[in-house]
Amino acid sequence: MQIIVFMGMVQQSRLPIKDNVLAAACGVAAIVFMNYNLKFNSVGFYQVTKLMCVPLMVFIESAFYGKLFSRQIKFSLALILVGVGITAVTDIQVNLIGLAFGALAVICTTQFQIWQGAKQTEYQITPVQVIQSVSLPMAIICGTCAIVFEGFLTEKSVFQHRFQSWSDIGMIFLSCSLAISSNICGVTLIGRSSAVTFQVIGHLKTVLILLLGYILFGFNGSSSQLLWSLVGIAFAMMGVILYGHFKTIKQDNSADCLSLFFPFCCAEIAGDLIESHQLSADHAKCAFNQEEEA
Repeated sequence: MQIIVFMGMVQQSRLPIKDNVLAAACGVAAIVFMNYNLKFNSVGFYQVTKLMCVPLMVFIESAFYGKLFSRQIKFSLALILVGVGITAVTDIQVNLIGLAFGALAVICTTQFQIWQGAKQTEYQITPVQVIQSVSLPMAIICGTCAIVFEGFLTEKSVFQHRFQSWSDIGMIFLSCSLAISSNICGVTLIGRSSAVTFQVIGHLKTVLILLLGYILFGFNGSSSQLLWSLVGIAFAMMGVILYGHFKTIKQDNSADCLSLFFPFCCAEIAGDLIESHQLSADHAKCAFNQEEEA
């Protein structure tokens, strides 16, 4: 990231020191706790913790950031969570230590993604500037922890590693480049939409990976398990489509064609539109009366 700044491709703009360090520490903690979450728990419980990021995110943004989520958005998110849960969550094995790491992973991941969007709006900086700002403190924190825990406090020290060829180093740089590209895309998506939308795209990716895996490599399981997986994929895809539809309707402030099929979740939009039209009519009537008096 510093090389990009030196080349003049990005204008340097740093967050305040306190926000910078907090965001970097939260990002590192999210990665570490998620890895320990997967280490101490089963894959099924790991998937459950990833699903829990969405409701926690909705709660935090509603309670502390004043963001409102309509009933139709909550309905579509519920469909996504149910669908991914049916498809991806299989065995669930958890212990007390794993539960603690899972809870910390969900909290840190959720807060870090919310901060990524909130800081862009608060300080009027671009997604690349956010990443460039937190990259140095994150590198310092990660490097210090790696030297201490993987260099001195382990039997197999990282300093004892011997590279076999230059291709190993090349793969490390390629991995870092892909990670930076992925972070830029993720932070850009959060800045232009929201952290919840980023989570929705992540669950869509999970569902598409599973679906393509079934198509390309077959399904290792019984026919009933395959049926449940396909049902879960259908629920998740329906939720993603509805989420995109409801977000578009909300932004355009237009009538919802799905109100006949989902009256319990679309009535809110209809009520908003009716109220908006009534206010417009009242303003027009008031202006007309003022013209007559004149």
